[in-house]
Amino acid sequence: MPYRFYLDAKVNCIFIQHFDEFQQNDGINVTNEVLGNPEYRMGMNILRDATQTPLPKRFSDNSYLYESRRQAEKMDLLLGTCRLAWIVGSAKDFGAVHRWSVSTRLSKSVERHPFRELSKALEWLGIPAEYEIRFPNQVF
Repeated sequence: MPYRFYLDAKVNCIFIQHFDEFQQNDGINVTNEVLGNPEYRMGMNILRDATQTPLPKRFSDNSYLYESRRQAEKMDLLLGTCRLAWIVGSAKDFGAVHRWSVSTRLSKSVERHPFRELSKALEWLGIPAEYEIRFPNQVF
């Protein structure tokens, strides 16, 4: 799945944008790539924009929920204390991400929350409303 991202230490956030078809492990794969970026610092918040791609139906399955929660527990150790905002394009995707977020609420370090509006996600992350997200032209 194509995506692009950049890190902005000034607002302590990693911005990720997904395109086309979202596959099962895309979230983990992109996060691993971000963690390997020399500009990454533990504790950076994450804004994941999935408004241009529907999430797979499997995201609503109980077995996937259990599996992804276990992966999230491992990833949380690498992310540190931070917030992860998902922006989605449909009510169905909001429900799937909300369910997953609730299933990980016992995390001691990462707080997750779905949004339908960018402005609300930015506010939750403590990023000024006038902040302009400037994704690079490069798509992976």
